Amino acid sequence: SPEQDACAACPPGTYSDTGATLDSPVLTSDSALVLERGFELCLKCPPGADCPGARQVRPRVSFWRGKNMLCRPESCSALSGYCDPARCLEEEEGTLISTTGQVRRRNECGDGGCRSTAMIYRCPPGVCLGDSSGPFSNNTCREGHVGPTCALCKSEWAMEARRCRECGSGGQESYVLLVLFGLVVLAFLAWYSWAPLVEEVGISSTIKSVFVSMYGKLDSIANVLYVKDVAIKISRGNLLGYVKVLIGFWQVAGSFNLVFAVEWPKQLRDMWSFVSTFFAIDIFDFPGIACATTHVSFRDKLVLSTMAVPVWAVVLTFSPLILGVRLLSRGEPRQYNQRYRDAVGGFFFCLLFVMFASYPSVSRMVLSSFSCVNLGADGNFMRSDFRQPCHATSSFEKRWSAAMIFFIPIGFPLFMMLMLHLHGVPRLVAKKRRRVLLRALFEEHGRSISSRLILALQGANAIQTLFKERDGLLKGPDGRQKGQPASSLRNRRMLCVVDKIDALLPSVPPFCDGARDATIEVVQEAVKQHTRVFKESRRICRDDGNNVPSKSVMVLLYVFAFRKQHDFAADHEVRDNMGVGMPEKKDDDEALKAVTKAHERVQQMDSEQLLSELLELAAKMEERGCLTVQGVKWDLGADCKDEAEKIAIQRLGFLFVAYQPRRWWFEIAEMIRKLVMASVLVFVWEGSPSQVGAGFVVTLAALYSTLALNPFVNRELGAMHNFSLVVQAITLLSGLMLITQRFQEILGEDDQQEQTILAGILVALHVFVVFAPVIHVFWFQSVYVLHLRQHLNSLKRFFTTADEEEPRECRDASGGAAFNSFKVLTNVTNESQHSALSHASDNV
Repeated sequence: SPEQDACAACPPGTYSDTGATLDSPVLTSDSALVLERGFELCLKCPPGADCPGARQVRPRVSFWRGKNMLCRPESCSALSGYCDPARCLEEEEGTLISTTGQVRRRNECGDGGCRSTAMIYRCPPGVCLGDSSGPFSNNTCREGHVGPTCALCKSEWAMEARRCRECGSGGQESYVLLVLFGLVVLAFLAWYSWAPLVEEVGISSTIKSVFVSMYGKLDSIANVLYVKDVAIKISRGNLLGYVKVLIGFWQVAGSFNLVFAVEWPKQLRDMWSFVSTFFAIDIFDFPGIACATTHVSFRDKLVLSTMAVPVWAVVLTFSPLILGVRLLSRGEPRQYNQRYRDAVGGFFFCLLFVMFASYPSVSRMVLSSFSCVNLGADGNFMRSDFRQPCHATSSFEKRWSAAMIFFIPIGFPLFMMLMLHLHGVPRLVAKKRRRVLLRALFEEHGRSISSRLILALQGANAIQTLFKERDGLLKGPDGRQKGQPASSLRNRRMLCVVDKIDALLPSVPPFCDGARDATIEVVQEAVKQHTRVFKESRRICRDDGNNVPSKSVMVLLYVFAFRKQHDFAADHEVRDNMGVGMPEKKDDDEALKAVTKAHERVQQMDSEQLLSELLELAAKMEERGCLTVQGVKWDLGADCKDEAEKIAIQRLGFLFVAYQPRRWWFEIAEMIRKLVMASVLVFVWEGSPSQVGAGFVVTLAALYSTLALNPFVNRELGAMHNFSLVVQAITLLSGLMLITQRFQEILGEDDQQEQTILAGILVALHVFVVFAPVIHVFWFQSVYVLHLRQHLNSLKRFFTTADEEEPRECRDASGGAAFNSFKVLTNVTNESQHSALSHASDNV
C-alpha cells in the first residue's frame, strides 16, 4: 500500500552517492530488485573496492579511492562498474570550476543523465595497506607515504625503488657511497682511456710502482684462496663476455620492480635495488643516494641523465686528442703510433661500455615522460614521479624526451651498428666465411680425387699407355667389347687404376661416369683441370682470404659440388623410400642433364657472380650435411695479420668478440630486448597480469632464439646466458602468480611462509647466475673434482656384475674382428692402388 512505501538502501555489491527522494503516494515497485536497474538507481561496485551497501565504497588493499566524478552511462562499464576518468567530469566543490568545465558540464549533464560515481585507482605495489570506517573510506598509506595512491613521500622521507625511506642521521652514508662511486668511475676512466696519455707524458712510473705493490699483495692472497686459478680459467673463456652477460641480466631483472606492478618479496626487492643500480650506472637510483637527491626535480634528472653520455664522450676524447696534437706537432703519422692507437681503442671501449651500461635506465627515464596516470579529479601525474604533473605535449619534459628518443633509445643501437659497419665488421665476417667455405670445397675435392693418381697420370704418354692396355683387356681386335677379362693380378691392378679415374670425369665435360668408355682426350682434359684445382688449393689455403680462385677452377668446383649435392639428395631419397628408388639409368640421365645445365649457366657468369653462386652452393651443402665446414673464429692474438680485423677488435671488440662471427649483430638484438623489457613494457597493459605475461613471452622468445642461433663463441658463456633467461622467466612466472588475486587469497595476508620460501628460491637463482662461471670452472676443470670423478668411475666399473661384462667382451671381440677385417681390406686396397700407380709409372 502507499502507506508502506519507503526509501530502501542499495543492496551489497552496489552503492549510490545520490540522495533518494519519495513522491508519496506513488508506487515505484514492490520488489527490491528494481534497485539494481543499471545506471538509474544503484550503481555497480567498481573493481578494486568492496560495497557493503547504501553509499559505502571501501577500497581493497593496493587500491585508493579518489574524488567522486560525474559520469554518463556510456563512460562506465555495465559489466565491471569501472568508469573512465578521462570521460567523466569533476564535481563542483565549494569553488567554481573553469569556464570550459562549466560549458562541458552543461552540455553533457544538462539532461540529468550524469551520476556521481566513486573512482577507485590502483596503488603502487605494497603502499596502500588498509581502510578506515565511514561512507567515504580510504586506504591507510604505508609509513612515510602520502598523497594520491600513496605515491608521494612525507617530509624527511625519500623515494627509493618505489618505497619511501626515512632520511635520518644516517644520511651521511649516501655521500660516502656517492664519493666511492665517483672514485670507481675515475679509476675506470684512468685505466682504460688515459693510460696511453699518462705513458706519453712520462709520469706513469710512480703510478706503476703503486699498482705493482698492490698487485703483489692481492696476488699472494688470491693464490691462497684459489681465486687466481679460477679467474685465469674464466678469462680464457672470454671474461668480457661473462661480465656483459652478468650486467645484462641485472639490468633486466632489476627493472622488474619498476616496470611490473607486482609486490615482490622484500628480499628480492632489496637485492634488485642494491645490485642492479651498480650495473645500470643510474646515480639517482643508487642505494642510499635518494636522500641526497630528494630535492632534484624530474626535469633535472631527465636533463642530467640524458646529457651524461655526451659529457662522458667529451671527457674521453682528451687522451686521443692530446696525443694526436703531439704527434702532429712532431710530424709523425698517427696511424702507426701504438700509443695513439691504444688511446683511440680505449676511447671506444669506455664509450661503448658506458652506453651499454646506462642504456636501459636512461631509456626508461626518457620514455617515462610519456607514461602518465590519470586520477581524474585528483590530477594527472607522471607514473615514475608523482611530484611531476603530466603536462600537455607542449611541456619541456615531453619536448626534450621526444628529441632524446632519437638520441638514446633509437640512437645508441644505430650508433653501434654504424660503427660496426664503418669498421668493416660485416666485410670481415664475409671474408672469413668465404675463406672457410672455399677451403672446405678444396678439402672435399682433395678427399674425393686422389692427388697421387693425378701426379702419376701427368707423365708423358702415361694415359696413352694405360688406355692401350685397357683396350687390350676390354676390347677385341674388331673394337667390340669383350666378355669378362682374365682375372689375373696384373689385370685386376690395371682395371683398378682405370676405375680410379672414374672420379675425375663427372666434373669435366662431357660429364661421363666411367673411364672404361672414355676417350683419351677427355681424361687428359680432366687431369689438366684437376691439376689446376690442386695448385689453386695450395695457394688459396695459405693466404689470408683475399685471393679468389680463377674462373676455370671455380667452374670445376661448382660442377663438382653440384654433382655431389645431387648424389647426396638422391641417396637420401632412396633411403627415405625404404630402399625403393628410381631405376639407376634414369637417375644417371637426370643427373647428367642437371649437371650440364648448371655448367652452361655458370659458364656465362663473370667471376664475381660465379664466386657468389659457389659460396651459396657450399652454404647449402653445409646446411644439408654433405659438406664439412670449419668454424669461423676471431683472431684475438697480437700477431693478427689482418690489420682491419685487428683495429676493429681493439676498438669495437666489446660488441662482438663474445659472439660467433656470423652472429656479430647479436649484441644489438640484446640491447633491443633489454629496451623492451626495461622500458617499453611500461606502456603495455600497465598494472595487469597481461603485462607480466607479455614480459614472460618476450623472455621465452629470447631464450628460443638464443638456443636456435647459438651465437656465443664459448659454450659455457652461452649456457650462462641461457640460464639467466630461464631465471628471468621463472621470476616473471612467479610474479604472474603473485599478481593474481586468487593466488593472493590462497596465501592469505597473515601466512607469509609460502612467500618466504618463494623469495628464497628466487634469490638463490639470482645469486647462482653470478657464480655460474666459478661453479663451472670448479666442476669441469678442477683437478680435485677430476680425481673424484675418476674414482667414481673406477667404483662403477668395480661393481659391474659379471653377466654384464660378458656381453661387452663379446661385443669387443666382434668389434675387434670387424675392425681387423676393415684394416686388412684397407691395406689390400692401398696396396692395390700403390701397385697400380707404380705399374702406370713403370709403363711411362
